[in-house]
Amino acid sequence: MPDYLKKQCLTLLKASSWSQANLAAFGLMVWFFAMPWSLFLLTLSMILLSAITFIQGPADTINGRWKLQLPWAGTSKAFWQDSRFMPLVLLFILPIVNAVATENWAEWWVIMRVHLAYLVLPLVFFCLPALQVKHFRFLVIWVLIISFLSSGVFVINYVLHFDEFQAKLGMGQPIDMPVSHIRYSLFVAMSILSAIWLLLKYSTQLQFLIRRLLLILILLTSCFLFILAIRSGIVALLIGVLVLGVLTAWERKKWALLLGTIFLVGSLPIAAYYMLPSFKQKIHYALYDINLLSNDGQNDASDHDRFNSLKYGWELAKKAPLNGVGLADLRTEIEALHLRDSRKVEVVKLPHNQFIYYLSGAGMTGLLLFCLAFFWPFYRNRKSLNAYSWCFLLVVLSSFMVEYNLETSLGAAFFLGFWALALNKKGF
Repeated sequence: MPDYLKKQCLTLLKASSWSQANLAAFGLMVWFFAMPWSLFLLTLSMILLSAITFIQGPADTINGRWKLQLPWAGTSKAFWQDSRFMPLVLLFILPIVNAVATENWAEWWVIMRVHLAYLVLPLVFFCLPALQVKHFRFLVIWVLIISFLSSGVFVINYVLHFDEFQAKLGMGQPIDMPVSHIRYSLFVAMSILSAIWLLLKYSTQLQFLIRRLLLILILLTSCFLFILAIRSGIVALLIGVLVLGVLTAWERKKWALLLGTIFLVGSLPIAAYYMLPSFKQKIHYALYDINLLSNDGQNDASDHDRFNSLKYGWELAKKAPLNGVGLADLRTEIEALHLRDSRKVEVVKLPHNQFIYYLSGAGMTGLLLFCLAFFWPFYRNRKSLNAYSWCFLLVVLSSFMVEYNLETSLGAAFFLGFWALALNKKGF
């Protein structure tokens, strides 16, 4: 094991080193570990992070003992003035405001269960001490290793069942994995981008072996992501590489880096098309799917269903522009439109766009709350944000164009976990 990782692991094992900041880093380690494998473990990690806010470690106290505390005592006013985490609470308030347009209360409670994270986690991240650079470096390496190992397992499974998964990709179906393939691919893409940023900014502070390890893991994990052929993650990775490369080149006046980044982003998909059968199969299916979009008849192509979800979402938005048709009633309303148009679908897709999702379900009121929650922290802190923060913004924004990621447990976990890194007070 490299000396840096060994030192960090030994430090974590010492009781005297258990400060609240170290505990928070440990909680985030569990949080990120759970993402590719288990929603249950993800829930437990959220509970763990919440519990850590009530604890002071031996390194935080004068007598070197564990101590309980009230985390929000005297900090409530400061939280409401915070511009990094407080606006996210609007995402919790949004379905409460939208309850006036709701008739399906059972579905509304399901939505509230997901959105509860947008109340609890911003409070938790605000109350916990700001992560230090050493925590950021360790977490980035940890997340990249998790992405490498998990994606490697899925790629091995793909190789062992090559013909079966090639046939699935040819029908628009993803390679099997225990969690949502779209949210997982975004997690992998962001872990790669975080490691690239670590090399760009902290290369001189990392040991030679760590730099080589990061570079190897970045290359292998990127290759695995292309083999898995999940479009959302691949697009997010390419956008993130472009943002990091362009902004870093602009800041350092290294125009060779700018040209190299543009060439890399342009050449990677072409190379993957000719070298990876899974990626080539996915491209062929996407082209087939695009051709079907011009067909008004019934077909079961995945992109055709997504296109219809956007069309119906826009129709519902015009039907109830102020408060929407109700987030909890959105699926029922779209199903009724399918029946009206004599379209038979096995699974009713909600609008595959975060903005249209809120516009159709919660109207202009909900869309305004969402935009304030998401864009205000970046606008308010624009002068202190770095290339990594803007990279995260554009990666998430790109995912919003084709998915409603904030409405799932894994999507919320991805969003909040990397938000804590990208908008940390230290500004990594």
